Amino acid sequence: MMRHTPSRATSRRIAQTTAHIVSMTTLSVSAFAFAFAPSARAEEAPAFRETLLDGCAATVRAPDFPEVGEPIPCEIRFTARDEPTAQFDPKSLFVPTRPETLGVFDVLSLGAPRLEVGADGVTYTIIDIVLSTLDAGTQTPEPLTVAYIAGGTLREGRVEFPSFPVKSLIGEELDPTKYRDILGEIPIAQRVAWWGYAGAVAILAVGAWLIWRLFHHDRRDALAADAWARAELDRLARANHPERGDFGPFYDALTAIVRGYVRRRFEIPADRQTTREFLAAALAHPEFPASETDQLRTLLQLADLVKFAQARPEATSCAAHFTEARAFVDRTRPISSGQATNTPTPRGKETST
Repeated sequence: MMRHTPSRATSRRIAQTTAHIVSMTTLSVSAFAFAFAPSARAEEAPAFRETLLDGCAATVRAPDFPEVGEPIPCEIRFTARDEPTAQFDPKSLFVPTRPETLGVFDVLSLGAPRLEVGADGVTYTIIDIVLSTLDAGTQTPEPLTVAYIAGGTLREGRVEFPSFPVKSLIGEELDPTKYRDILGEIPIAQRVAWWGYAGAVAILAVGAWLIWRLFHHDRRDALAADAWARAELDRLARANHPERGDFGPFYDALTAIVRGYVRRRFEIPADRQTTREFLAAALAHPEFPASETDQLRTLLQLADLVKFAQARPEATSCAAHFTEARAFVDRTRPISSGQATNTPTPRGKETST
């Protein structure tokens, strides 16, 4: 039997066809990879949002596709704007109150502001904040309130965050009905124990006592507020902080005394509020003299500058504010019946003759 041997021309055609198929396959794979490469890079690209504030601009950088329950590191970068009338001081920026949450996001950590000089020679103030959430889908954290000095004035601003989709660990195509292993309702017999009624009675008793205390408040605590404040002021005077140049401890103690006195005297939680919240509560209080808010605003704002912006007031200013704090206590102290007073008249009340 004779074996058929392919001719040389046939072998050449087979080799050319094979090379052509390999080339087309390689070209198709390269085109497919090139088509999907931009989307992959887009998923890794961070999300940005810029907020224009008075005297500065804030840019938030966040990951674009975080997962539920995972830490979400964000960077907030502040830089000065070209506003001659509101020059931004990068070293003065701070967060007045550390938030526990920003909307549906928990604040895991909030770093202290740090300075960084970029390649362009510009000084940036950077805050690192790490968030986390258990809500899937496109989410937007609530704005973060910051304070800073621009144009020589203490200002506040709200930094906006970008929106980004939070990926669920179980996927977005889950059908909960496929995983339900209990069909229909199962009645469960309930036994009401006697201690449930006892607990309800105890709660009602406590509520009635609180209501009685609200309408029959003992004024002995208010009458003791000025005595407490004067004792604390005497103790502060003996400490001699301004003479040693300890302006921060002096203003911390002075504002703590003023806030503690207001809490005892007017039942305003001033020792747990920011300066803005404290002044707003004082203005809304029916018994707090409106004429006293301007002096308090000046004192508290200066104390914030000393504490957060390292301002150094003169010793004469310390003495003047100490004297004003003592005078504020004397002017607003509660007066017992039959005792003459020059206390300012609260809003909404007039003295009859």
